[in-house]
Amino acid sequence: MRILIVAIALIVAACGPSTESSQDVPDPGERVLPFGAIIANGENWRFTADPAAQAISFGVDDGAEPVEVAETWTPPQTTESGYRLTAGELTLDLTDAPCTQDNIPYPMRAAISYGERQYEGCAAMRWDYQLIALMPQIDACIARSPESRWVSYAGVQADESVLVRLASDGGGFDCSVSQGAAPQVASFGPRSESLLVATDHAAIFVRGPGENPGGECYEAPEVRGASGELLGWMMDPLGC
Repeated sequence: MRILIVAIALIVAACGPSTESSQDVPDPGERVLPFGAIIANGENWRFTADPAAQAISFGVDDGAEPVEVAETWTPPQTTESGYRLTAGELTLDLTDAPCTQDNIPYPMRAAISYGERQYEGCAAMRWDYQLIALMPQIDACIARSPESRWVSYAGVQADESVLVRLASDGGGFDCSVSQGAAPQVASFGPRSESLLVATDHAAIFVRGPGENPGGECYEAPEVRGASGELLGWMMDPLGC
């Protein structure tokens, strides 16, 4: 079984370089990519780099010769324009710039090099990299529907609010909540299928308390807070 480790990361704003003067280029050491899984997508290709699983995967199915690559995780390095991850013959370059793929907005542009092949698309940190930091917002939303304890997404939006997406047997819910230690719920209602956000459902968190939700399929990895308290479990988005 894959062992997943959920880690909270520093969120540091990243600035792109200016072409006007080399003095305007930010010191790469001042920018840090948050620690967590990276997901990138393009036309007919997909890329995932997961430090918790110590794994990188890249696949292409464009009608030509299919590509399936598996590599061991290596940390991205800061560059003048963003970040670069290199593993074997595979190189991922990330640039902090808005990007849209399949009508879904992403915060970064992605460029993949594999041998002589080149691919372009969009990328984002998988939403759960800030799971623990957003636990107050998640709890505030769950309080509106205590039976809805499965979280498919939580993240800060363009208007600085936090969107939390919940699921239960009765359907899904979208919750908009303020940031801070004492979050206030601004809206709560049925999930909007027209609202598309990057990495939604790429990770599934089940808020405790309760029994391990893996059932007969597997033992779901635990998520614990800074003091060691059990917060919940991470489910496999692909199921059994």
